[in-house]
Amino acid sequence: MSWVNKEDFEVGETYQMSGESSPFTLLDAKYSALHWDGNYKSCLLVKYATGRYCTPFNKTRLWKKKGTTMDKQLYTMLNRDNVGEKATLVGKKLSGFLVMELTNSEDIVTVPSYSVEKVVPYTVGVKFANTPYKTYQYLATEGDWKEGDLFLVKGDIGSVAQVMEIDTRSPKATVKLTGIKIEGKMVGESESS
Repeated sequence: MSWVNKEDFEVGETYQMSGESSPFTLLDAKYSALHWDGNYKSCLLVKYATGRYCTPFNKTRLWKKKGTTMDKQLYTMLNRDNVGEKATLVGKKLSGFLVMELTNSEDIVTVPSYSVEKVVPYTVGVKFANTPYKTYQYLATEGDWKEGDLFLVKGDIGSVAQVMEIDTRSPKATVKLTGIKIEGKMVGESESS
């Protein structure tokens, strides 16, 4: 195990706090929660294997087991013919080059980091009327939503939200955005002559 500083925390990775034996998965490194002193403060959002969530404050370093990840992230990398190939990250060299395993042949190749891009689904950023200070990421189908769309959230009666960003390419999104779009014209305003 080795120490990892806050600026190097990665969402989805498995960590432990010093002196604690239970590992947890980091869900959000820039979370905000109500502190015991009554103020909202920056903290981590973590989930233990038992399903318990926790929001530890003032954590600047965590223990990380070498080679622990939630799943194998899929990447697209350009080959010599500038054709995108799917691969997974095996390791990093001190020179900055990445060691990748091709998914179609299981060959191991070394490539410069600029030629590699994470494969992420289409996502959108949404703000809710009751929490306008935070943008939440949702999976979406390209073309279903555009910036500025207002909608009623499905399953949450009376909750209004707005699409703030499209194609955010966020790995944080885990739920598909569904709702009823609010479309129409302004009513109740008199026309000025």
